[in-house]
Amino acid sequence: LLQLTLAYDLIEDELPEELKTKLKLMFRWAQGELIKLTNAWAGNWELTEALALLAISSKFNFNNSKLGLIKAEAVLRNTLNYFLNDGGWLEESAGYHNAVLNMVTWGAELLRFNGIDLYSVTRDGEPVIKKAAYWLWNVLDPRYRTPALEDSGDDMPNPDPFIVSGVRYNDPVLLKVGLRLMELGSRPTSLFSALALADGYDLVKSPIEPKHEHVTVLDDSGRFIVRSSDDLNATYFILDYGPHGAWHGHPDKLSFELHSNGEPLIVDAGSGGYYSDLHWKWSRRSIAHNTVTLEDKDQLETRGRLVRYWVNGNDVYAVFEANTYPGVNHKRGVVALGKLIYVILDKINGVGKFRWNLHCMGDVVYMKKNIVALSTGRTDYVIALPKTPEVTYGWRGHSVRTVYAYYEDYSNGELTMWGIVIPLKAEVSFNGSEVNITNGSLNYIVRPLELYNLLFNSGY
Repeated sequence: LLQLTLAYDLIEDELPEELKTKLKLMFRWAQGELIKLTNAWAGNWELTEALALLAISSKFNFNNSKLGLIKAEAVLRNTLNYFLNDGGWLEESAGYHNAVLNMVTWGAELLRFNGIDLYSVTRDGEPVIKKAAYWLWNVLDPRYRTPALEDSGDDMPNPDPFIVSGVRYNDPVLLKVGLRLMELGSRPTSLFSALALADGYDLVKSPIEPKHEHVTVLDDSGRFIVRSSDDLNATYFILDYGPHGAWHGHPDKLSFELHSNGEPLIVDAGSGGYYSDLHWKWSRRSIAHNTVTLEDKDQLETRGRLVRYWVNGNDVYAVFEANTYPGVNHKRGVVALGKLIYVILDKINGVGKFRWNLHCMGDVVYMKKNIVALSTGRTDYVIALPKTPEVTYGWRGHSVRTVYAYYEDYSNGELTMWGIVIPLKAEVSFNGSEVNITNGSLNYIVRPLELYNLLFNSGY
């Protein structure tokens, strides 16, 4: 109805009077129904209804148009309250964040035509819509695609909110993110982007270009992101320690994705689609995520915390924790060596048999004791573990088959688990407690137990 109203506005003068009369009757009837439906909750369905009501009430001077504007504005203003302080949407899914941000931006533009400014609404002194746009840009991988965390897919977001908010906030970074998305094939979904570009034509010439930080922490939504650079082939790591994410959240605390060489390698299950058994029987299971589980049981709907992190040259160190099951505390350490190799270390306090889960793109090339070598056809990479894993298969989205590798160990109260992801072709060997990694001039000696002690036993 939003798009239909906008289309009517564009071609109104070309329509015969009889058809215009029939369309106005339809719009007036729809407005009456939408006034009954529209309420203050701000989910994606409710936002769609509010936008339709706003468009009709803006275009037509019906008896209920003033009431329609008031109700639609109330929904949009209330929606801004559901963005977290770091700009993330409360449902935690980047896909739903993109959808809601699109609708909020369209609504802000329609309200702007009515003399109402939604762009000036702030939280902690910063505009909410601007923070929401930056949140989405901050979680995008080097291909400008969303990580498949929670009910999300490996998708490219719409350029509209970046273009529109970039112009409205006079922010060349956001505007150029939107233009970059268009270069990569993402297409605007409304005429608001074109109208905004007409207003911000000179902003395109700004020399300021988008550039991410080496480490990005989005603490309210619980996203920890490390990038080797902004290049297409950069190594990108994202870990989820945030709140559950309401209906679209998964029991996936301390799970992560790792992308390198322009493609995802270690992946989350994402969403299989709500009309697929795969979504309910696999995608939302804890074992479908790269975390530690108690046997194959699902975690509690909980949130974790970032205990601390630090950067030493090109290396990044971080510690997270979450109470993932009754009586179970999971501490996860992450060490990024040289912006390339990732060492994942886990300290489990609890009793039972625990499973270390990992989901990989591509196919197994070979296996030997404690080592799995894989290839996507484009990228060869290696996983090193303290035990030889079981290898089966899992799913990403509704149709992509993945390699599911896991190992299990029993805990009488405290358990050490770990794994190393080497996103390149390398020779890997074990020498006692050392893991030797070589690839031409690259030579790493990783001592997991020393890193474990550094992260967990250094008095933090």
